[in-house]
Amino acid sequence: MDSGQKLDKPHPRAKANFLSAVTFWCLLFFLTFLKILINWSKIRWTFSLFAKGYKKDLKVEDLYVTLNDHKSARVGDLLEQ
Repeated sequence: MDSGQKLDKPHPRAKANFLSAVTFWCLLFFLTFLKILINWSKIRWTFSLFAKGYKKDLKVEDLYVTLNDHKSARVGDLLEQ
């Protein structure tokens, strides 16, 4: 899609020095790691279920009851709105 306009504003990374780039990537990594730690209790059950499924075939007894917020009737109603 060419609107005929030329962009004159340079990208900030083009003029950033090495220290700025490294600081950016370290901060991004740290924040991502922090987000994972905060949400660990919410996703821990998923990893344990994956590990169990890797070791043996999962059975119905291995699965958890669906949360009310995740049931198809509720999600379908939200999608219709």
